[in-house]
Amino acid sequence: YPVSTGRNWGYNGRSPFQSGGILLDLSPMNKILEYDKESGVITLEPGVTQQQLFLFLKKNGDRHVVPTTGAGPHCSLVGNALERGFGLTPYADHFSAVLALRAVLANGKIYESPFSSIFKDRQSVFKWGLGPYIDGLFSQSNLGVVTHLTLALAPRPERVAMFYFSVPKSISIGEVSDEVRDILRDYPSVVAGFNLMDGLRIQAVTSNLSLDKIAPWTGIGVLWGETALVEVAFKRVRKRLKKFSTGVSLLDERRLRVFNRLFDWIPALKRLPAYQQFKNAEQGFQILSGYPNEMALRLIYWKGDKHKVLVEPINPDLEGTGLIWYAPIIPANSTSVE
Repeated sequence: YPVSTGRNWGYNGRSPFQSGGILLDLSPMNKILEYDKESGVITLEPGVTQQQLFLFLKKNGDRHVVPTTGAGPHCSLVGNALERGFGLTPYADHFSAVLALRAVLANGKIYESPFSSIFKDRQSVFKWGLGPYIDGLFSQSNLGVVTHLTLALAPRPERVAMFYFSVPKSISIGEVSDEVRDILRDYPSVVAGFNLMDGLRIQAVTSNLSLDKIAPWTGIGVLWGETALVEVAFKRVRKRLKKFSTGVSLLDERRLRVFNRLFDWIPALKRLPAYQQFKNAEQGFQILSGYPNEMALRLIYWKGDKHKVLVEPINPDLEGTGLIWYAPIIPANSTSVE
């Protein structure tokens, strides 16, 4: 039972599915083997974490973005991609960003993606290789132990902005989901991702608010690109979502700096519930911008002691805290969503 870092929370931890197995811990294999600054193509070992890649990219010009997830800074990029994880940075489908891999098969032989074995002096930048697409067999399977993974990283844009809105009870979430689907279709290069969350999900983050003070649904989206494109896209998106909400708000780095200065100038404001809500929004914005943090991991404790974090960094396995994600797959239309 191979694990990269054993922190793909909710989908796969370090616990094998059945007794009698051997746990193969790949976390000591934590080298970044190659990185092409021009193309954003990078080759990693299984133990490389979101935080490790973030520091590496900062050191090397900060030209590309970590494909962050809510699993936190210490989660493996290889493990997440092989389990077909997703996020809200531009390359949201993480296995789609896999260009090549190397795996050890059960008989001890080595499998390499076709172009990787042909072009030994450079990284593969063509995902499909030659002939049938064999790499896909190593996704969500036990056909081999993947020891190297080549990923395409999204370039860091000129501007990142997060927009959010609340959906009142009088509005059908099915109608909203139809509009979200169409927005993602119409602005694929600017709207990097979209998330619709119910009141319970928001309450789990803002634990100081009662459910009756939270809207039934909250929408959050991310805009990436040149500043001019982001501004135009936000105006279009705001106009389209306005009929479902009392207003669509924008949060970006400039606004975050303004709010932080305000709280520093008036420390008494930090005792208000609004301050914690702002800090939650700030951490959420960081993840959407490719900066890993542990914000989402605290959701694990929502149904128990909301503030019970026994170890740092957060590790539910060491606390005996169980977690299972339920990820339904349904058509993006109002009938199915309702």
